[in-house]
Amino acid sequence: MREHILQKAEYQLKQGGYESLNFGQIAEELETTRANLHYHFKNKETLALEVTRLYVEQREADLKKMVVENRDDFVSFLLRLEDYFWGIVKQQGLSTCVCSQLMKSPHIPETLTNLARQHMEFILGLFQQIVQGSIDSGKLSKDRSAQVLSVQASAMIAGIANMAHSFDDASLAEGHLRGVLSDWALRLKSERNQ
Repeated sequence: MREHILQKAEYQLKQGGYESLNFGQIAEELETTRANLHYHFKNKETLALEVTRLYVEQREADLKKMVVENRDDFVSFLLRLEDYFWGIVKQQGLSTCVCSQLMKSPHIPETLTNLARQHMEFILGLFQQIVQGSIDSGKLSKDRSAQVLSVQASAMIAGIANMAHSFDDASLAEGHLRGVLSDWALRLKSERNQ
């Protein structure tokens, strides 16, 4: 039951943020009582926190694996990241990020805000690590700042994810937006070769 509750809650959070999380609707969809949900999760905050924690753990593990697989090659990492992102979109639809939805919510508990911010900081730090490795290994121009490139990559990914929401379906979004990140990555690579 706990796993089913988490799945329904994750879907709600991805669709509309913290405000959309609704014990009554989850109970109805699972054909159970609100009391049963409260047996597993004390309140809305503890449910949202558990969903977010699990989401963050999975995404961070996936990103760490990609960094290891593309050690000191930020361009290859970005190409792999783009495939990863569109793979998630194909599986789960356009609402793919719990943290970005939470950060848009105006009234969320501080514990959730902190967890979402820590996740974003983790991503930025991971990007800086692989960018610096790429600069040190000569795969990116030494004239580039690891911090600036990391922020640019994060902003580009967030922008792509947000723009994807303006399309009616995932296939249409992918048709218009897939390649934006990889084009930028390949331009970074070509800068080094000039």
